[in-house]
Amino acid sequence: MTRLTDALPREGARVLLRRLRPGDLAAFQAYRHDPVVGLYQGWIAQSDRAASEFLEQMHEAEPLRYDAWTQLAIARREDDGLIGDIGIRVAADGSEAEVGFTLGRTAQRQGLATEAVSAACALVFELTPAHRILAVVDARNTSAIRLVERIGMRRIATAPAVFRGEACVEHTYELRRPAELAAAVTAEAMGWHAARAAARGRHAARYDEASARSYADQAGLGALSEAEQDAHMADIARVLPLHAGMRVLDVGAGSGALCGILLRVSGLAVTALEPSAAMLACLRARPELAQVATVQGHSDDVDDADRFEPASFDVVAARQVVNGLYDPLAAFRHWHRWLRPGGAVLVIEGLYGRDGWRGAWEEEIDVLPLSAVQTMATVPYLLESVGFRIEAVERMRAVNALPVTRTPRYLVVARR
Repeated sequence: MTRLTDALPREGARVLLRRLRPGDLAAFQAYRHDPVVGLYQGWIAQSDRAASEFLEQMHEAEPLRYDAWTQLAIARREDDGLIGDIGIRVAADGSEAEVGFTLGRTAQRQGLATEAVSAACALVFELTPAHRILAVVDARNTSAIRLVERIGMRRIATAPAVFRGEACVEHTYELRRPAELAAAVTAEAMGWHAARAAARGRHAARYDEASARSYADQAGLGALSEAEQDAHMADIARVLPLHAGMRVLDVGAGSGALCGILLRVSGLAVTALEPSAAMLACLRARPELAQVATVQGHSDDVDDADRFEPASFDVVAARQVVNGLYDPLAAFRHWHRWLRPGGAVLVIEGLYGRDGWRGAWEEEIDVLPLSAVQTMATVPYLLESVGFRIEAVERMRAVNALPVTRTPRYLVVARR
């Protein structure tokens, strides 16, 4: 299969598929606000601000995502000008995909959409194990019907539907994986994609009330002694001065161990972001953390970008969180967005090996990208790739000197 990183841009005879980008705003808004173009489309025209944010999200998103829509740009090959876009959604288990497409009125009736949709379908079959691609078309949209039939799709279902409050009829079309590509899809690849998709959110979902309390009470994890807190503060202060008035986001805050360390600096405004409701309940139950603002949610899905306004924080901190991120690059991009210019990311991690994941946790090792990384080089490398400037990468001397520390810890400081 083609590697994901090499997938785009995809050039055709007259069009190319590429990522949408903020500079496409004028052209994007022109055709998306054309009532003729949007007559049978599921999307609704957006304000310039909302459209800009959407283009930024799609520019940062992976070319193809599982269980989520990705919008790709259709551009003229001759000048890279935007003329439309294609939406692709791969099923959570990777078994099939769905496409939808929009083309500006001035680019229609020239075969450009046919070329673009054909290229998009080829991309899906090359990059995923999907055995078929579906398209759902309003029966009144005769031009779209002609297009999907031209590229070899066949109608497999017709059903009544409701579109924008009105009764209508929708046809479902299917394109099967070409026989010459069937051999590229192995059972192992299919199984990995399914396992990977199933891992999203599972890390946090493992914690019910009892297991969250157990974590919160476990020495070295949720419960840090005064000596451990002192050691963390000593290591942090050496590379990142904290002072009153700073706005700090603790990502993956768990039961509040890092919040407790941070609040030893008087005057910090600390916000805890945590996906597990049970963990947040433990954090909120700690009286010494009463001043911490709490938000339930993830940071590593493309839809998380708007969880906080841009430039909301001076510091984004994460303690023993990066190893469990489903999509580290998405998380790092969002952290960059949430920081003010000059703001800092503080990552505290362990040099975990495969043997650090035991019992039910073992199934995460080969689906979470940073689950068992035993080098300090990977995290700063990825932070740099999304625009951060690295200031410090070093082992935590004070923390590692403690007798309770079994896995060596290190920290990374990076600036926006």
